[in-house]
Amino acid sequence: MSRKSRQNVRIELLKVIKRNKSLSYTQIQRKLSTNYDSIKENCKELMLYGMIEVNVLQEHPRNKHKSFIVNLTDSGQKAVSKIEKLTESHPSLFPK
Repeated sequence: MSRKSRQNVRIELLKVIKRNKSLSYTQIQRKLSTNYDSIKENCKELMLYGMIEVNVLQEHPRNKHKSFIVNLTDSGQKAVSKIEKLTESHPSLFPK
């Protein structure tokens, strides 16, 4: 199995959040088939760029553990829209 590039993980992460509105790190991990630490690190970076916001739930309703909920910011929404348009017109820019 080939390893995903960091760029591809970030792009897919933004797209999956756009489709699902808000997700936890664990939900994103499952949807992208990527490890938890990778999701956590990529979310930190995207947060620094202002593309996402991460809210902390001190106690998740189901498992009572701390949970991190990820949402797109307005900048993130715009970025995903641009990426999707570029992907359609130039698929070789963002290979899967």
